[in-house]
Amino acid sequence: MGRSKPAPVRPLAYVGALGSRRTQARRIRDLPEADVSPDALAALRTPPGLNPGATTPQETSVSFAAELMAVRTAAVHSRSWTAPSTRRGTRG
Repeated sequence: MGRSKPAPVRPLAYVGALGSRRTQARRIRDLPEADVSPDALAALRTPPGLNPGATTPQETSVSFAAELMAVRTAAVHSRSWTAPSTRRGTRG
């Protein structure tokens, strides 16, 4: 497997990276050499997910999806968007 390539220049809402602790440490060490900015490196979610203690692939998937939803919700709220009501009998 080759070296990691630098992240795209455009801003991304979420960048997560799976891997062993050794792979994560190597990634954090090597990415600055690939001209990845300190801000971009700080935004890297490794391991991704709300529960890094997941032990099964299923738990890892749910944890990862939950974090994606949380990031998306935060981005939506930062744009002052109000979600329509989901209660019965109301319109949003």
